[in-house]
Amino acid sequence: LREDRLTGLHSRAYFEELLARDWLLAQRDSHEIALTLFDIDDLSTYNDTFDKSAGDACIRRVARVISASYRRGGDLVGRWEGGTLAALTQGDAAQKAPQYAQVVAQRVRDLLIHHPRNGSGRYLTISAGVASLVPEREMPLEALLTACRAALKRAKKMTGKNNIITAGSTDFG
Repeated sequence: LREDRLTGLHSRAYFEELLARDWLLAQRDSHEIALTLFDIDDLSTYNDTFDKSAGDACIRRVARVISASYRRGGDLVGRWEGGTLAALTQGDAAQKAPQYAQVVAQRVRDLLIHHPRNGSGRYLTISAGVASLVPEREMPLEALLTACRAALKRAKKMTGKNNIITAGSTDFG
């Protein structure tokens, strides 16, 4: 399946297929590529408070905000898993990936989705990990994924979540 049933975004399998293609092109052409993983903060407590269908509605609303924010030709948006969504940007857009992530996070906060048990306030928030680079020819795609996951993990561990963290050079392993 190319489409995630809940969100209408690219499915993870299809997103990974396109990501692999674009990674090879970035290696060949020596252009920058960036992966951003967005994760809804405290989604499990939201589901516990309201129910899974309310949580699914949240995922759909956040997915709409993210897909509306990435509209350039080479941009890809997909559902990674659960409440985690992915965005791939290239070239100039890749250099601006952390700023784009900040804008998306603000747009999600602006939805004012009530979340009484969110660690960072009364409303639903997201955290994001951003990894960008011009990939070396021999570098495996897994290095980008590892770096992005590490940045997201740090963003989620910070007090109150609701953070955007950019991967450092050591995150690429």
